[in-house]
Amino acid sequence: MATALATYMNANPGLGPVESLGELLIDNPRRAFDVSAEKSDTVDLSHQTKRIYIGGTGALKVDMVDAGTVTFTALAVGFHNIQAKRVYSTGTAATSIIGLY
Repeated sequence: MATALATYMNANPGLGPVESLGELLIDNPRRAFDVSAEKSDTVDLSHQTKRIYIGGTGALKVDMVDAGTVTFTALAVGFHNIQAKRVYSTGTAATSIIGLY
């Protein structure tokens, strides 16, 4: 089990820390949508995200599901465990943003 988790994490370095392979399988997102097309300073996303994929490095300003507004600076390309309900137009420089839910 540890070998499978290490292999998965090495293949997905932007995924972030997880407790176990089971955590990845139980809450694995099954759908995706284009967050770049839904960025707004006033309107929430059509779906709350479980993870966000960043295709182009940059800042990402979001309203977290339970934690207020946060700006992540210089996010690398890859998957990030960010549970967001809004992605702001102002303050977001990252590109090709995909939300997984």
